[in-house]
Amino acid sequence: MSAGRARRWALAATPILVAHAGLALLMTARAAPDPAAPEPPLMMVELVEPPPPPPPPPARVIAPDPSPKPDAPAAAAQSAAPPRPAPQRRPPAVAAARPRLVVAKRPPDVEPLPAAPAPPGPPLPLLGAAQIAGAMTVGAGPGGGGGTGVGGGGGSGGTGSGPGSGGGSCDMVRWVQDAVRDDQAVRRAVIAASQDMDANGRAILVWNGDWLQSRNQSGKGLAGVRQAIALEVAFAPAECKTQRMTGLAVLKLEDRPGGAQLALGKGSWRWSDLLGAG
Repeated sequence: MSAGRARRWALAATPILVAHAGLALLMTARAAPDPAAPEPPLMMVELVEPPPPPPPPPARVIAPDPSPKPDAPAAAAQSAAPPRPAPQRRPPAVAAARPRLVVAKRPPDVEPLPAAPAPPGPPLPLLGAAQIAGAMTVGAGPGGGGGTGVGGGGGSGGTGSGPGSGGGSCDMVRWVQDAVRDDQAVRRAVIAASQDMDANGRAILVWNGDWLQSRNQSGKGLAGVRQAIALEVAFAPAECKTQRMTGLAVLKLEDRPGGAQLALGKGSWRWSDLLGAG
């Protein structure tokens, strides 16, 4: 090999060798260790056994109360007590007598006596012709029908007989009389009562400010007359119920002379008074 060629090889190999040497130094070099942290000081620990627990206190025993000492006088009295007497023998028991069977006799049957009937009350008053001479009837007096011309009655028109002017808007006497006559049971009862009382044309007074109680009847009013009249008055117009009346009003239940009649009224009254009286 020539000298020039050897130099060229030497120059080319030098950097390669230097690089390998540096790499070897880097690989073999060690990093400097970090400074060690200071360790805490050592402490000495000693294990000590705890003391045993104290024993439980002894159980408390409650002593019984001492018995009281007997008093000297009482003890002396007990010691000086006389001896108990000997028990006495009980006499032998005697058998009780056997009870006798007593048979009670049945009392004889006694028929109960009927109670005496209550005495009948006073009969209803009878008003004669003189007492009912000025009484209001159908066709006469205030609100009555019948007659022509001018009289003491109110209203105008109508036919019939008797004093006063014709039938007005309130003909209460006619309405009440028709109500009593239309009820056949009430009419028969009034006719029978008139015959029993031997009225002979006299009017039976049934209301004089209070409903009168007839004989042998528990309620006031004659055999349904009160109910029939009160029903008719209750449904009458208000101006008719409050119409002021004076004296008696007579209701005729028969058209024959001397037939059954009813009378009601007093000095001054209204038809509405018949609803609350009695």
